[in-house]
Amino acid sequence: MSNQHLTLDALCQRHLDSQVVVESFVQTLAAGLDLTLRDLRSFTFSNGSTFGPGITTVGVLTESSIVVHTAPERGMLNLDVFSCKPFDAAWVKSTLNLSFSVRRVLLNRVVTRH
Repeated sequence: MSNQHLTLDALCQRHLDSQVVVESFVQTLAAGLDLTLRDLRSFTFSNGSTFGPGITTVGVLTESSIVVHTAPERGMLNLDVFSCKPFDAAWVKSTLNLSFSVRRVLLNRVVTRH
């Protein structure tokens, strides 16, 4: 069995405060990577929150998970995609750019285990 794990920290220019866009992005990733989305949950944090403002969205997959955290005040998005099925990390990055207009990827890590 092969597992693939992509973690990515990116500076982005738009939509980091939109729960609709973040959820749509997770749904697009799951469908585009041929993964089965079982559940989708989002949590928003206000300016009064210790961790706000921002959005955390978790996509529970049959094959594992997709997690997105946004920090609009810093222009930051953190992405974690883990799957027991191989996937195209370059396509994930391209889709991220289309949704959030990535200025720079600060950290990108893909791990595959056999």
